[in-house]
Amino acid sequence: MRVHPLETGVAIVRERQLQGVEPFRRLRTVTTRTPWVEIPVRAWLIEHPDGLILIDTGQTARVNEPGYLPRENPYYLRNFKARITPEEEVGPRIRALGFDPADVRLTILTHLHLDHDGGVAHVLDSEIVVNATEYAAARGVAGRLRGYLPHRWPEGFAPRAVTLPPTPYGAFSHSLELAPGVVAVSTPGHSPGHMSVVLEGEPRLLFAGDAAYTVDALYETRLDGLTVDAAAARTTMSRIRAFAAERETVVLPTHDPDAPARLARDRDQHGRFAARVAEQPQGDAVEPDQVPAAEAARRPGDAA
Repeated sequence: MRVHPLETGVAIVRERQLQGVEPFRRLRTVTTRTPWVEIPVRAWLIEHPDGLILIDTGQTARVNEPGYLPRENPYYLRNFKARITPEEEVGPRIRALGFDPADVRLTILTHLHLDHDGGVAHVLDSEIVVNATEYAAARGVAGRLRGYLPHRWPEGFAPRAVTLPPTPYGAFSHSLELAPGVVAVSTPGHSPGHMSVVLEGEPRLLFAGDAAYTVDALYETRLDGLTVDAAAARTTMSRIRAFAAERETVVLPTHDPDAPARLARDRDQHGRFAARVAEQPQGDAVEPDQVPAAEAARRPGDAA
C-alpha cells in the first residue's frame, strides 16, 4: 500500500491555540490576542487493495469568501484565517496524483471541524464515515454554536455515522475495522467524537487527526486551546503513546509540519532514523513497509 500526504493550504491561527493555558483554556484561547502562526492542513490518500481510501478532506478555498465563516462566532471573527487556492483543495490534489476523486471508495473523517470536512464535496461518491457521537455534536443550531459549520455541508452529504463498539485494539478501548487493515479507534478530547485511524503494516501508521497537533505535543501532553474535554484528551494522548510503544508505529497528526518527512524516513546503517526524502515533492507517496517509526520508542516519563 502507498500513502500520499495531501496539503490543502494552511490555517492561520493564534499561537495560544497550539497550547492552551488553564484555567478557562477555551475562553482564553478565543479572547487573548496572541501572535498569528501558520499550520499545515493535510489529508491522506491510501492506495489500498480494495480501492482508494481518503482520511479527512482538508479545507475549502471557500473559507476566503465573504460571509462563509460565521461572523457571530468570536473564534472565526478574531482567531482564524486560511490561505488556500481552489487548486489546493483535495480534489485537485488527488487528480495531480493521477487519480480521479470519483475513484475514492472510502472517506474517513476524524472529526467534523472545517479544516477536516471542508473538501468533502469532492468525494461525495465515496462512502463517508464519521463517528456517530461527532455527527450528533456537529448538527443543527447546537452544532453551529459549538463551532461546526453544518450549514456548509454540501447537498448529498449523508455520512455513515458509526458507533465504535467496546472492542479493545491495543491500548484503545473502542475500535471498528472499516476495511482490511484499516481500523478506526476512539480518541475523544479535541472534539466529542474524534477518532483516529490505524493502517496496519510494518510499521503501522496512526493517522491521529487533531488528537495532538504535533508529535511533540503528544509526548509533552500539551492540549490545544480548543480541546473540549481536557481529561479525555489526556487519556487519549496516553493511549496513543502506549499504542506506539507496543511496536513500531508512525504517528501522523494532521497539523504536524514534520509529518510527511516522518513518513518518509528510513533507517541508516546504525539503526537510527534519517530523513530519506526531506524535500519530498508535494504528494509523493511512501510505501508503509519502508517507513520506520521513531515514535515507537517511549520517551522518558511517558505514561504506559
